[in-house]
Amino acid sequence: MVLHSLRKPRKNYRLVKLDIDEKVDLVKFFSEKETVIKTLEAKIRCLYVAETNKGYHVVLEVKSPYLNNDRDQIFFQLILGSDPVREALNWRRLYIMDNSINVLFNKKERIDKELIKKLNKLFKRICN
Repeated sequence: MVLHSLRKPRKNYRLVKLDIDEKVDLVKFFSEKETVIKTLEAKIRCLYVAETNKGYHVVLEVKSPYLNNDRDQIFFQLILGSDPVREALNWRRLYIMDNSINVLFNKKERIDKELIKKLNKLFKRICN
């Protein structure tokens, strides 16, 4: 089992799981979301980054006055760049099956600790 599935978020935080379906510079990718992050008054810490065949899986620990339930979580995942089809399926799963959202991630993924450090440095700058 990998780190993100074992860890419970800190009090008043939620885990936001992103499926980014392209190979991008993640520091630049999230830098371009600075206005969104500030508008949503989000405090973010990156817990997990792993490269996939198409792109990346990213797990963020997020606190925001606008992140209070599973619906909000799906919105955050979408606006922070997660695959829109995945988030549409999460939305459908939430309403039709009243089931857990965020079916994602693989036990065999390799965690990129250096990239996690870079993203946390960026989020610290943006969120403070």
